[in-house]
Amino acid sequence: MKNSSLPNIYKVTFIDSNDGTGDVIVPLPDDLLKSMSWEIGDELSIEQLNNREVVISKVVKP
Repeated sequence: MKNSSLPNIYKVTFIDSNDGTGDVIVPLPDDLLKSMSWEIGDELSIEQLNNREVVISKVVKP
């Protein structure tokens, strides 16, 4: 869900991968994918800022 007062912030709920690793699935909204020109299969980097915020960016390979 996009926060209307802060256009570059999206709120999503992580989904437990249920594989015992502690990994999570991060469902990204279609409008975010489109606005960032991300596509299925792109490699993304996730940086945790604190317990509630992360920064996600596309990995650009040379």
